[in-house]
Formats: sequence, C-alpha cells, structure tokens
Amino acid sequence: MGRAKAEKKARREKQKQARRMRRWLVGGAALVVVIGGAVYYRPRTQVPQVGDHWHAKLEIVICGKREPPLPPSPGGIHAHGGNDEQIHIHPASGADSGTQANLGRFFDGLKIRFTASMIELSGGRLFKEGDPCPDGNSGDLEVRVNGRRISYPRAYVPQDGDRIQIRFGS
Repeated sequence: MGRAKAEKKARREKQKQARRMRRWLVGGAALVVVIGGAVYYRPRTQVPQVGDHWHAKLEIVICGKREPPLPPSPGGIHAHGGNDEQIHIHPASGADSGTQANLGRFFDGLKIRFTASMIELSGGRLFKEGDPCPDGNSGDLEVRVNGRRISYPRAYVPQDGDRIQIRFGS
C-alpha cells in the first residue's frame, strides 16, 4: 500500500504542476492580448512626409483682439500671407518633414519669437506671461489645438485639419 500511496501522491503533484502551468500560460496569453491591444489601438500622431500637403487653421488673439493673418514665410511649413489663415505644411526635404515640421520651425521662419510663455509679433510687440492687457489684468499665454490646451507648443507638429489658437489675455 505504501507504493500505491506514493504513486497517487506523485500523480496529484503532477496535476498541480499542470494546473499551475495552464494558469501561467492563460495569464501570459491574456497579458500579450492586453499589451498588443494597447499598442494597436493607441492614438497615432502622424507626421508630414516629403510630398504631403497639409493645412492647419491658425488664429492669434491678443487681449481679446484677433490679429491679422501672418505674412508670407519660406520653408516647408509656412504661411502664404494675405487673408490666408492657414499654416501650410508641404515638406520638400527631410529638414522640413517629420517632427521637424513643428510650430517652433513655423514661427522661426516668420522671425517670430515664440515659447510656451511668450510671443513676440511684428513690430517688436512682446506678450509674455504676467504682462498686463489694456484692461489692467495680467495676461496668460495659452495655445490650444482643436480646443485642447497643449503644454509644449514649439514641439507640436500640426496635423492636417487642425485648428490652432494662440491666445494672450486674462
């Protein structure tokens, strides 16, 4: 009877090991599905490539007053001037494509100093955090893309169809 008892115990131990292995395999497979789904369904930010032709609407409002459209500028991310309120993004080289096609490069092409806390428009008109508006209230610089505030505007790569609004005021 001792041998039968030992065989029964060994069989039970093998079954326990098999159950543990199945749990690990099922858990591992579930983890792979969850991670794979997260990677597959994550929001994708596209970047413009050479040959693309994208547009983003740009509006600048200083102390409640809408600024006129920006003058023409050079490069693969530029303004046309006139009544055109669009940022035109059509890279002709790698230097203006991908993550390089950002708002910082756009404003640099216009010779406009622009950071997360200040903007200097034509004629040296500088507006920085805390400066007062004509109503006496201190101003805050805010950049919104499609209604959502962004924290690092110079690095933002405009997407085709974006609505970008830069506001300084209270």
